[in-house]
Amino acid sequence: MFVLALAIAAIAIGNNVGDPHSMGMLSIGRIPSDQSSSEELERRPVSMLTTSAVGGRQRPRDEMIPATGLPQPKRGPAFGVEHRVAPGETLGDIARRYQVSVLSIASSNNLGDGQPLAIGQLLRIPRISGVPHVIQEGETLESIASHYNVSLAAIVGYGPNDLVAGDPLPVGQEIFIPGGTLPIGSGGLSTRSEQELAAIKAEPIATVIAPDVQIHEGPSSIYEPIADLLPGDQLRLTGYFGDWFKVELSGLGMGWVSAQALNIPPGALVNLPETNDFPAFVPTATVRDDGTNIRLGPDIFYDSIGALSAGARVRLVGHYNNWFKIEYADGTQGWMANEVLNVRPEVAATVPEATDLPPPVPVATVLNDESNVREGPATIYDSIAKLPAGTRVRLLARHEDWFKVIQANGEVGWMASEILSVPADLAAELPETDDFPAPPPIWVWPTYGEFTSGFGWRRFPWRMFHDGIDIANRQGTPIVAARTGTVVEAGWCSGFGYCVKMAHDGGFSTIYGHMMSRPVVRVGDYVKAGQLIGYMGSTYDRAGGGYSTGPHLHFTVKLDGVPVNPLNYLP
Repeated sequence: MFVLALAIAAIAIGNNVGDPHSMGMLSIGRIPSDQSSSEELERRPVSMLTTSAVGGRQRPRDEMIPATGLPQPKRGPAFGVEHRVAPGETLGDIARRYQVSVLSIASSNNLGDGQPLAIGQLLRIPRISGVPHVIQEGETLESIASHYNVSLAAIVGYGPNDLVAGDPLPVGQEIFIPGGTLPIGSGGLSTRSEQELAAIKAEPIATVIAPDVQIHEGPSSIYEPIADLLPGDQLRLTGYFGDWFKVELSGLGMGWVSAQALNIPPGALVNLPETNDFPAFVPTATVRDDGTNIRLGPDIFYDSIGALSAGARVRLVGHYNNWFKIEYADGTQGWMANEVLNVRPEVAATVPEATDLPPPVPVATVLNDESNVREGPATIYDSIAKLPAGTRVRLLARHEDWFKVIQANGEVGWMASEILSVPADLAAELPETDDFPAPPPIWVWPTYGEFTSGFGWRRFPWRMFHDGIDIANRQGTPIVAARTGTVVEAGWCSGFGYCVKMAHDGGFSTIYGHMMSRPVVRVGDYVKAGQLIGYMGSTYDRAGGGYSTGPHLHFTVKLDGVPVNPLNYLP
């Protein structure tokens, strides 16, 4: 009885029992007439139908299914023809034309499961209704037949599958399941009805073929990019303008892509409308760094009127030199340097030159290297910076022959007019100011204690000319610079023992002798008036003619190398 039943099933397959060609019919389909003549049929034993796909090893069951000895369809391709999708076609139209089920075409071409039906696409058309299946590791004919709700004989008996009963199942090979259905709940196409699949209509679809492609907000590369694309991405075409296409990509919405980046199948452009449905182009840029200043004009010396965070987008209104006039979201307008913005070259080229420039700020150029910026308008003020030639500074005000300036870093100071190149008209327009700190003391007493010897001739310890003054106190009493200057000698000095010698502006120099130990300053140090340089002691160099009777400071002042009375200068 078992053999008879199997024979009847095989005969039904070979002689087209039933009418499987109506929409939604998922039973075994009709074998084409060009394969049904007895001359084109061959006999093949059907044994060991239960065979596992386990890397080439067969796993027969104990219960063997004997060969039927019935004629089987001649081996050949499961797909008879290819069909190029035409504009306006639906999947149902194509299924009716070839008398197979909609599911057969959809499953054979990965359609309906997120993939569109594209105009110009080549579809493979199965000879009969059913579904393709790729054999996976560990599968058996039983499990495959059960999954698709068909018999073992339907799979083995279909000639194009080229399966021999008892042979191992070839992992990775595609076979065709005549009359196969997709189990409900298996996902993908199983979630869609035949009616839904049949209604799928051919769409104009293009494929990205170039690397580094972007979707833009409008039909030109000057529009901002909104997404990156990869080769192989499929885009639905909805319109065109010039040589750009308006496209839709799932999950990214609408945008525009250049035709040069796309492969467009034949017929995809039929009835595709031209459209000007895109935003007017507005040149924009983004800010690179946090705390970037917006200024009143196109120069770093214009006042800041605000600051923006990294990533802020601004509209580009105009340009001047390497600056852009910008407008922020709240309507604020100002200027930002090109280097603080992310501006694509093609966008920058569209920005008009600005003509409504603000009044220029007074700017001067430094003439010499190592030019001092001082705390006030005189050389007695300390230097707070040294600028190289060519540096630009903004002029804020003037006092006599000095200019109050602000550097690019925002630091304010004073510079002498002779070290700046200042246009005469700008200098005349600057306000006069007395807003500067009081000048520092030029001279201070180098130490404190008892005044023991003055400047000039003296008799003790012998008659000699004393070229300074002596101040006595305890050993270790602090000694400071009497005037701002540079250390030219520090250490053991001829005659004076441990000492410090300094050079000052105006041709002055000073000597501090008989220190307790090595000074705390070194040659080359720039020392301000009142700054510690050492401690009082009683050292002296006899070989150099020096002499000391106790802790004291010998202090000498020279003008152009000639000793002068320190009391004429000390306060």
